[in-house]
Amino acid sequence: MKVWQKVLLCWLFFSASTSLLAVKMQDRQWFSLKNGNVSFELPTNWQAKKNLLGMPLMILGPKKKESRITIGVIPTGIPLSKWNPKELGQKKHRDYYFKSKKKFLEKINGKIIKILPYKKEKWTNTKEVHSIGHRYAVNSITFVERVYYVSCDKKVFQMKGLYKEKDYRAGDKKIETVLQSFNCKMGGL
Repeated sequence: MKVWQKVLLCWLFFSASTSLLAVKMQDRQWFSLKNGNVSFELPTNWQAKKNLLGMPLMILGPKKKESRITIGVIPTGIPLSKWNPKELGQKKHRDYYFKSKKKFLEKINGKIIKILPYKKEKWTNTKEVHSIGHRYAVNSITFVERVYYVSCDKKVFQMKGLYKEKDYRAGDKKIETVLQSFNCKMGGL
């Protein structure tokens, strides 16, 4: 086999294997909300609904049996200049957050299994993302919930990711792909 044939064969193999791993995405979609406009790149089998279950924007993963990944999006209207993200990492805030979650879960016979620690990160279109979360169980079903506070265009947005743990596998990180595609702009579209 000639060198150029080996190179071509390697390229074809690499192209085929990486395309199988890639998540097929829709074009970026913009949504006009009360305190800002947001956009996401969603996998082809995901959808976004405005004003669903009291959320200004709800992103829905595909149904798996009777559940799906959900991401709620809330433009808080809080100017970035009046928000202190460091409070999320403080014990006082964490204690309040988990106390309120524990109280809610007790009402529905649930319990917190694990606290997901405060985390600061950077996404593709945003400089600062702060999050906190927990794993909890209700009726022997384990859920994962993480709340994200995202600074974008001098405003704070809140997003809440929620899913059944068994529906989410390490190799299926579409929720991170969707969250990290977040972008916003103030004013009209």
